[in-house]
Amino acid sequence: MIQDEFLQMSGIQHFAFCDRQWGLIHIDGIWIDNDLTASGNIVHKNVDRGYTESRKNLKTFRSVRVASHELQLSGVCDLVEVFESKEGTVTVMPVEYKRGIPKENDCDRLQLCAQAMALEEMLDISISHGSIFYYTIRRRESVPITDRLRNNTRDTSQKMHELFLKGRVPAPVYGPHCLSCSLYERCLPKTISANQTVETYFKTKMKLIK
Repeated sequence: MIQDEFLQMSGIQHFAFCDRQWGLIHIDGIWIDNDLTASGNIVHKNVDRGYTESRKNLKTFRSVRVASHELQLSGVCDLVEVFESKEGTVTVMPVEYKRGIPKENDCDRLQLCAQAMALEEMLDISISHGSIFYYTIRRRESVPITDRLRNNTRDTSQKMHELFLKGRVPAPVYGPHCLSCSLYERCLPKTISANQTVETYFKTKMKLIK
């Protein structure tokens, strides 16, 4: 598979949060902004400028494009920090910016892990940690890039590709997370049954109206 056919790396966060949301965005091409997505865009404004900073032994690269052939994902790292110790040892760490607060599930961590795995492939290095900066609390969460997280990232990426190749958007499963989703009105999680699509739902409704 050539790089132009890779799936979006940011999609792994969507998929882990809600596979139906991912399908609506990445298969059906539906995207609607709400207050949360708009504030997220503001959070990324500074890191999307794509410039480099140097401070003593630390270099910071912004908006770094990455790709992983193993995961068949490509995307952009918000920040990549490169630290060189006095002994000459170089440590590379991806940093992802998110609005809100740390989540109980691994959806943000999977995206960060995918970035780390892509950097490892591209630079032929090993990365032990990444970091997620949460804008609401103005604090970083240090994330160990463990074997468990790597395996979960591989499994999630594989599921994404399987669904994408089938062109199938997963059925809705209503939950508390639905209330914060900008696609709520297009997803209709309380209305559409597990064996329906949005298209078939509206076609059925139109027949009833006629």
